[in-house]
Amino acid sequence: MGEEQIYRYRGSRKDPRIIGLGNVGSAVARRARALEMKLIGYDPFIRQERAQNLQVEIVPWRESIRRLTSLPCISADTETKEMISAKELAMMKPTARIINAARGGLINEEALANALKEKKITGAAVDVFPQEPAFPVRSSAWIMLSSLLTSAHQLLKLKSLLPVMSQYKL
Repeated sequence: MGEEQIYRYRGSRKDPRIIGLGNVGSAVARRARALEMKLIGYDPFIRQERAQNLQVEIVPWRESIRRLTSLPCISADTETKEMISAKELAMMKPTARIINAARGGLINEEALANALKEKKITGAAVDVFPQEPAFPVRSSAWIMLSSLLTSAHQLLKLKSLLPVMSQYKL
């Protein structure tokens, strides 16, 4: 292990930010609440009554980013394209982790890769990309970041990519 420090992630002591509280975001909120997490969300379209039922504190975007420890990204559309850029990543705590299972383009890929390389955030998991299928389009430098977990959102639907995928150490 050398001089590297190993950090243990204890989900029950974290308070995830959930971007988008539609069907999937609400399901994430219910599961996180079952783990006694304090839920903080951002969704410009949610009604206050729904947020209260989900027991999610709705906060402004910038406040959510500054207090970030864990960010499951759920919703993306044309209004949220590259909503998370180098500026937002720089505002996050160095222990922050991002999960993007929404849509490709929500997070600026280059900014995310740089933040991970420079250890400005702890880690990320991405299974959606601006261009699908993700493989072999992505450079090996992007795929091989040890702090990044990737999977191809539509990979199982694309059997023709399985031989290509076997070339990568995932």
